[in-house]
Amino acid sequence: MAHSQGGLIFSEASRYHWEEHHSELSFNSVQFNAGANNEQKTINILKNVNIKLLGFNNHPFDPVPNIVGGNAKDWVSKLGAFVGFAFVFTDNAEKSPHTLPYSGNSLVVNKVYEIKKKSALAVQALVNSIPK
Repeated sequence: MAHSQGGLIFSEASRYHWEEHHSELSFNSVQFNAGANNEQKTINILKNVNIKLLGFNNHPFDPVPNIVGGNAKDWVSKLGAFVGFAFVFTDNAEKSPHTLPYSGNSLVVNKVYEIKKKSALAVQALVNSIPK
């Protein structure tokens, strides 16, 4: 497992190995937890060196993978990550979206995405009601 900066270091070390040696590292596997690395670039690097990717486990509001790694997939993740910065530096690991592994059951995250979905449906209904 690679966490935070370790994700970036692992990814870049794999890239460097490929550029210098053009050989596989197929006996390795990795999972990234809250990694500072870009997911798409990392996938391409790992394919080159034949490292098995076990996955990316990132909290949707974690600023490290979303902002630093450039992985924010929508405006909710971007905004949530900026708000998440405040909680990363607290002394309470439970409140930080970065410190502990993300289990996928955050009440706040689920509520925010539920609101986003309802908002999108409301906008679509408004667009559908406009006479053509």
